[in-house]
Amino acid sequence: MLLYPLVRSRAAAALLLFAFSTASAVTRVSIAPDTLRTRNLAQSTTFHVIPDTLAPGATLQIDLPWGLIGFDPASPPPPLGPDQLDLYARGAPLQAPARIESQATERAIRIRIVHPGPPLSGGDTLSIVPRFVLSPERPGPQTVDFVLTPALGTPPRALSAPVHVLPSITLAARTSIEPGAPLPIRARADAALAGTYRVVVELDSRRIRLEGPGPLLSGHITAPERPGFYRIRASDPDRLAPPALAVVRVPPNPAAHRIWWADLHGHSDLSDGFGTPEQFYRYARHRSLLDAAALTDHDHLLDDAEWGRVCALADSMERLPGFSAIPAYEWSSRFGDRNVYLPAHHAPIPRRGDPWADHVRELQAWARETGAVLVPHHPASGFRSVDWTLHDPDTEPVCEVYSIHGWAWTDTTTNPLTPRTPAAQRCATPRLAMAVPGRAYDSARALDPALGVIASGDIHTAQPGNLGLAAIRAPSLDRRALLQALRDRHVYGTTGARILLELSADPAPPESPSVHLHALAAAPGELASLTLLKNGVPWIRRDRPGFPAAIDAVDAPSTTTSYQLLAIQTDGERAFSSPIVANPAPA
Repeated sequence: MLLYPLVRSRAAAALLLFAFSTASAVTRVSIAPDTLRTRNLAQSTTFHVIPDTLAPGATLQIDLPWGLIGFDPASPPPPLGPDQLDLYARGAPLQAPARIESQATERAIRIRIVHPGPPLSGGDTLSIVPRFVLSPERPGPQTVDFVLTPALGTPPRALSAPVHVLPSITLAARTSIEPGAPLPIRARADAALAGTYRVVVELDSRRIRLEGPGPLLSGHITAPERPGFYRIRASDPDRLAPPALAVVRVPPNPAAHRIWWADLHGHSDLSDGFGTPEQFYRYARHRSLLDAAALTDHDHLLDDAEWGRVCALADSMERLPGFSAIPAYEWSSRFGDRNVYLPAHHAPIPRRGDPWADHVRELQAWARETGAVLVPHHPASGFRSVDWTLHDPDTEPVCEVYSIHGWAWTDTTTNPLTPRTPAAQRCATPRLAMAVPGRAYDSARALDPALGVIASGDIHTAQPGNLGLAAIRAPSLDRRALLQALRDRHVYGTTGARILLELSADPAPPESPSVHLHALAAAPGELASLTLLKNGVPWIRRDRPGFPAAIDAVDAPSTTTSYQLLAIQTDGERAFSSPIVANPAPA
């Protein structure tokens, strides 16, 4: 048996391995490891086919059960195409496109792939990387069925492989609270014993038990009296699931330090994704336990009625307690893609190809009139990279620097390896995150030193919160406050871990040549490093800085200088701040 442990995570992320032996006339299928978590952090699973021979025209059929993927059979996904699957032969992308078909059956999504070549033999590997999440709803055994036809005219071989789904816990808590006040806790427990879901929550010396008939649990735990940062731990008393961690700060002024967690970029079946808009928001609120979300389906694939549906759904979600939703869509053009966030429903919207809105300058003018916020994303991607010479700081206050497309910090940064790194990014690790030189975030910062940063998922399966997150510092959880925080650049990004960051500067007299910087980081996991960046270059670094981690520094900039904070956990998860900009004192 051959094992290829290419996809790993602390949640036991999946790797599917196919080993074929024609010498014994038996095709073997195994899954290593053969477990998933209900809160599976890996973006996708990699299928490896290792045949003795595999001819052009060979077919592989894969039946993925609904319970394994997390989709609702009542709302099946659209047909799969080449843009939903990445195929590699001998570790390199296929030169010819594969023919891919899919259909929804009563129990599964059936994927049929016709291998275009080259011929494979002698242990050559065909790798198939779906771009969707295996996010099972419930723990328990599952079965994946396969049918392989190695060449035209050969009989098909039916196979099956077991997958065991283990439970997990998702934990969310308010990021700041008054000393001694009741702290709201939300948890999702995916395992039940005798029909009751249980979670034990611990904070400092305090301990509460949450129970209920359903997986969504909530309650309050008393915050410590002493100011500081604290870790919250949620565990399964029946030891069916590993514990989950979160961080809370007890400051003198909690509202000034409140962070809301959001995924502001995702797609549904209204454009080029799977799942309905309703599923998108339900997943955000009940599975990922996010504070806010925005569905950003593509402009040219939305008609006016569908856009009205998107806005009406966002309005209905906005009215729910403890959640906020922003009407949004993705504007895609030769000038680079931008997500468009609106304070309210507005029609018509600028679309790619519209005579009145086909240029980015026209989009920016429309944004100034309507109060929309524009966020460029995958700025240096090989497709539709951002032309920063047309950047408008007023309407484009932040840039999405991390998503399913990778890490666009500089031209040379590689994708971070974390428990949730997409399998497509792992296949060629180390791999440059983006493709077009001169269009990554550092090139934009040279033009706009204060350009803020966020991260998002850009996941096309109505499953937000599984990858990058935007951390939004706002006094209240409502659409108006969140949009204002984006405009003010009071935001930062993470690869998915809910790490608290704070970077501030003391006010200095205008004639003072010095700037006093204060950096703080508190992570649910152990920090490997905390780095203060100066104009994008590491300036001060603390290794294994503890909990919480801090850097205090004094600088006397001679030119306009930007400072940012980068915190990296030992598992590779990271958080990255928007800049603080200091100007030199007048001569």
